Amino acid sequence: MAGALLFLSCDEDITLLGYKADDRFGVHYWDIPLESSLLLIDSLRTSNLSQETQRLLMGRYTDDLLGEVNASFYTQYYRNGSLPDSLALATFDSIALTLAFDDYFYGSRDATPQEIAIYELEEELANVLTEIPRYYNNSVKQLGAQIGSYTFTLDPVLLEDNIANRAANKKDSVYTIRMLLDPAFGQRLFEAAVRADNATTVEDSAFVKLDQFIKLFKGISVQAVQGDKIYGISPTKEETQMQLYFTLNGRQRILQFSMGNLSSFSTILSDKTGSDVEGLETFNQEYQTASGNRYIQNGVGILTKVKLDNFVNYPGLDTIPTMIINSAELRINDVAVQPKGSPAPTQAILRLLGDDNRFRQAQNQQDTTLLQQYNRTLNTGFVILDDFQRGDQVFFNYNEEKNTYSSFITLFIQELYKQKVAGGTLLTNLAIFPVAPPAGKSVNRVRFHSDNITLRIYFTVPVTTQTE
Repeated sequence: MAGALLFLSCDEDITLLGYKADDRFGVHYWDIPLESSLLLIDSLRTSNLSQETQRLLMGRYTDDLLGEVNASFYTQYYRNGSLPDSLALATFDSIALTLAFDDYFYGSRDATPQEIAIYELEEELANVLTEIPRYYNNSVKQLGAQIGSYTFTLDPVLLEDNIANRAANKKDSVYTIRMLLDPAFGQRLFEAAVRADNATTVEDSAFVKLDQFIKLFKGISVQAVQGDKIYGISPTKEETQMQLYFTLNGRQRILQFSMGNLSSFSTILSDKTGSDVEGLETFNQEYQTASGNRYIQNGVGILTKVKLDNFVNYPGLDTIPTMIINSAELRINDVAVQPKGSPAPTQAILRLLGDDNRFRQAQNQQDTTLLQQYNRTLNTGFVILDDFQRGDQVFFNYNEEKNTYSSFITLFIQELYKQKVAGGTLLTNLAIFPVAPPAGKSVNRVRFHSDNITLRIYFTVPVTTQTE
């Protein structure tokens, strides 16, 4: 059985990998197929925090293998600028919402109609003045009244052109959509502003105090109704705002409400009915597809789990008391080619999983001791490092020309071997976690087969050591 599952390519002196020839040592290599499965993680953060990609997702599309993906967003809004004098003498006119695209899209490249609906929120979001807002792809908030709807068409090719222009240091464009909202909603906002202009109580001044304002006006949600693609919206672009129009002294003026640096997040839901992953519904539980396919799907939270057990249990490894691993490459071959408009994640990191298939975190002294045993080849988030002195993460990179993912994890595999010899704790469960584009700010996905995941190691041992 072991011979059927594992195959050995082992030749002496294939290469000395930069080492001077020495008759006392031989260099060998093994190609070891690795077992894998799928996981659905339960906490993929989508909320916008500082110093990271600021993006909200909206839309829906149907994936031919993974089912329908539906993205909606929730956000607070707050006034941008001061109140004008004599606002009590003004009259309300209208209110509009403008959303600025950030050039991200996923799905059909055709210029087809997309429909969205806008709602007030009935439930508060976190107050950025007092806490760090953390929301996840499965977080939802109670919706109130619908205050608008809109059907638009934005050609994705225009967004692709923007990306190309930016790469060539050429001027790009900001694409927006603008829609009128329910006048009754705008009237309530306007009346709150009027009260604040001559406030005599805390309640009257709510419009000019964020902590009070977000209790009175909890935010809005943009929900996807129909479409065949998902777009990214930038909450920090100045064009993304609500505009409240009013007339004062015969002249129309505007109160602006921005969404940047406030609490906001995307909800990304997946209907897997009839798909290759139809049964993948239980969080943090291993799942095998009938097709043998493995996937990574951003936004939804589908990851591929890779096990290193075939390395630590490799036939003959127990007979090698001393091994210097010259290189260890985790590799996925024959990655499925993605259609244009639906690119694969370009980069991932390798995170260690616990026995419960959740990400390991250094939470106590036992975890700290375990990190020390692995000679700083892991950080406190149990992410594999390729240079422990600098704390550099190992990146699992996609090569579009070769249709491969690969990463060298040499130092970590050396430490894993040492733990095997010493009878220590074996950390053998990895999750391939996408980071480019960010997993919580995109819906990129990729497919490959379980048979194509291997670990190739080149190693040096004394010539008298039995390696087969």
